[in-house]
Amino acid sequence: MTQLVYHPAFDAYHAFLRSVRILLACPDGLDPMALRILDFFLLFPERIETARLTPALRSLVKRTPIEPRFPYDTLPASRPLFSRMAEAQEAAAQTLLAKGLARAEGDKVRLLGERVPAQLLDLCAEQNENESSLMETLKALAAAFPTQGANGLKDRSGLAEFRYDVA
Repeated sequence: MTQLVYHPAFDAYHAFLRSVRILLACPDGLDPMALRILDFFLLFPERIETARLTPALRSLVKRTPIEPRFPYDTLPASRPLFSRMAEAQEAAAQTLLAKGLARAEGDKVRLLGERVPAQLLDLCAEQNENESSLMETLKALAAAFPTQGANGLKDRSGLAEFRYDVA
């Protein structure tokens, strides 16, 4: 028996919209790996609590109303799920760059708001406003830690290997 199952975690178009939302909230740009990690937490906000956070961030997460987006799904552990999402996330990032909606500046990707269609910006801004506390938490998470190395975002989230980072 063959079944078709859709999940936004593996949809490049959904990843594209999530990336625009995150980059809109972080106008200074993000490291591509940090963008992937924040994308994971935007899609699965209930898993932020599993990250190793500072007391201030843990307090912020506790004040953030977090509802699981997929309460009836049985999903794998965070690290294999994050790994499986890589293709869709890479396709989204490549599309942003290829269409000229974002620019790679050194080790960061920055959204070019003036090049993004107004309708898309409005949609993403509205979604960010609807989930403002979650977006503030993600921004604080990105600002609190570097991406690479021990005690970086990769290490603290437990989503990616950090031991071989050149930091």
